[in-house]
Amino acid sequence: MTTPNSTLFSEYVRIPENSSVLCVNVEDPAYLRDIAATATRVDVFHRDGPVVQSLERRLRRHKNCKVHDTVFPTEDSTYDVALVEIPRGRDFAKALIATSLKALKPGNYLYAAGPNKGGAKTAETDAKGLSQVYSLGTKQRHRLFSVLRPDAIPADWLDLAVPHPEDMEIHGQTYTVHTQPGVFSYNHLDDGTSSLLDALYKIQPKGVAQVLDAGCGYGIVGMVAQQLLAPVRVVFVDTNLLAVQCTKTSVPEAPVLMADVTQDALETYAPFDLILCNPPFHKGVTVERTFIQGFAENATRLMAKQGQLLVVFNTFLPYEDVLKAHFATVTRIIETNTFTVVAAQASM
Repeated sequence: MTTPNSTLFSEYVRIPENSSVLCVNVEDPAYLRDIAATATRVDVFHRDGPVVQSLERRLRRHKNCKVHDTVFPTEDSTYDVALVEIPRGRDFAKALIATSLKALKPGNYLYAAGPNKGGAKTAETDAKGLSQVYSLGTKQRHRLFSVLRPDAIPADWLDLAVPHPEDMEIHGQTYTVHTQPGVFSYNHLDDGTSSLLDALYKIQPKGVAQVLDAGCGYGIVGMVAQQLLAPVRVVFVDTNLLAVQCTKTSVPEAPVLMADVTQDALETYAPFDLILCNPPFHKGVTVERTFIQGFAENATRLMAKQGQLLVVFNTFLPYEDVLKAHFATVTRIIETNTFTVVAAQASM
């Protein structure tokens, strides 16, 4: 399905023959195949692991097209054209723009597209502090603008693409995590995760050997579980490649996997005595309502017979009803006007 971003790229950006093209956060396979038919070299980068896997399958016949398993381009002055889809998150957008501009040959243009209310308008304004910026077109509340590759890229923009250590104090214990823009709540402990950890301290389940931090982000939930419960193993899982890399840096001794907890069986490590999850609340600019269904179904398969799931969600979302359809017992541990934390068990 053609996206508003790829439509804008198609209408306003000319890909020269035999050119080298950088595509960052672009996920429309049909449009990428069109580029590959013209360009000599097409390099694709994306944050989302399942998207990377899907694009690898869909583009495998195009030998001039390489889908990378890293998020940011690292080359300098290499590409003739750069295409960037602006993500949600101002600092993450700046990191993508900065690294993409650095990868462009001098005098060439980066083209950026995205939803007006999803960060594109802000990104265009920010880019004006770097170089010449031109507004090119709009479609379906999305916009396209171009940025001329400046002579120098500010170090503070480029630094946004590098993980940095951050200390977090939780229940009197200090944890050092590695984090960066592009990871959920990268610069502070969000209220949902804080509520989940409060619930974990409240119930402190006994005899826990195997823990799954499902959707680990930068890994703080699993790190707290390791300290508090002393299990044999904590397995960290996320689809966000940046989150996976950050957690690997924070807990190099632990298994950290790029996996989808709504469907992956995790055969090497399951079953789990305890699964901890702060599910995604947003998908792009819309409220995420589909994750919990697949996750609930898969969690019953991942869980040990007497295992337990601890999950936090925004109180207004109907997640509790979904969980009750899959688990024998669902018990509220914490409930506020904003967040609810429940414990679910598949067996009595």
